[in-house]
Amino acid sequence: MNIRERTYAVIRATAAQKREERQNLVARLREDEKFDEMLRRSNSLRWDRLLKKGAEKDEAEAVLKTTEEEIKQYLLAKGYTEEILSDTASCDFCNDTGVYQGQMCECAKRVFFELSEQRSPLLSGLPDGLAQVDYSVYDGNEKTYRKYASFMKKRMVDGDLSFAVVSGKAGTAKTYLSCVSAREYMKKGNDVLAINALRLNQKFLAYHCAFLESKQELWDELSRPDLLYIDDLGVEPILNNVTVTYLYALLVDRMDKKTIITTNLDQLKLEERYGQRILSRLLDKRKGAMLTFEGEDLRF
Repeated sequence: MNIRERTYAVIRATAAQKREERQNLVARLREDEKFDEMLRRSNSLRWDRLLKKGAEKDEAEAVLKTTEEEIKQYLLAKGYTEEILSDTASCDFCNDTGVYQGQMCECAKRVFFELSEQRSPLLSGLPDGLAQVDYSVYDGNEKTYRKYASFMKKRMVDGDLSFAVVSGKAGTAKTYLSCVSAREYMKKGNDVLAINALRLNQKFLAYHCAFLESKQELWDELSRPDLLYIDDLGVEPILNNVTVTYLYALLVDRMDKKTIITTNLDQLKLEERYGQRILSRLLDKRKGAMLTFEGEDLRF
């Protein structure tokens, strides 16, 4: 189940749980014979109002109004409102389906973002977009970092770039700006997975060792997201027949999607470590680009 399917499943499950809780609450209240009798009387009067005419109908309307007021006051005394008697949806727009006018409803988007952050904690606690970043913290390099951000916004978040390799020494904000870029893409309603290279390598190994019937689900987790963010490529150990083999296969699978990679390695070291085939995929002139963040460690 992908994250969009999980989102709609959560919406449906939450609605069903609220409906069951409401029904159980009403059932407990109806154990009071007085309240149960009021509800029965109001239901009967609603039918009488429809069937009767003239003065009899007016009389039924008046009695119904009085009964409904009694029910209202009874519920208020118990700390509830009349809403518990109606099977109303939590969301007036999508009626708890998660879809409004053919698009993901705002209520579903909130669940989608929560699930996305739980799955990719690297993206939590960040600005929702590159425009919200405080570039003044980069001192004399503010103009340069704005240029980096502009490129990521134009080519990755809004553009047709498939691969962005962001290289630089530790502490040069490459991870921060890359994560904000990924989060901005996520806020547009896209499926985004953020994972560090060590964890990615573990998933490659799990796939390599998995039984045939389990392989597709494991692979889809990495290949299916609209954007995959890989942090710190180069820190993971190279496992024979695993790391380079499956990284190449994953990049091939993701040619028509988006992948952001941060690394401390420059272009030459990337090629030495992963080979020319992988580098050519990442730096394809039509699909890929490499940004090199210069400067000293900003964490100190």
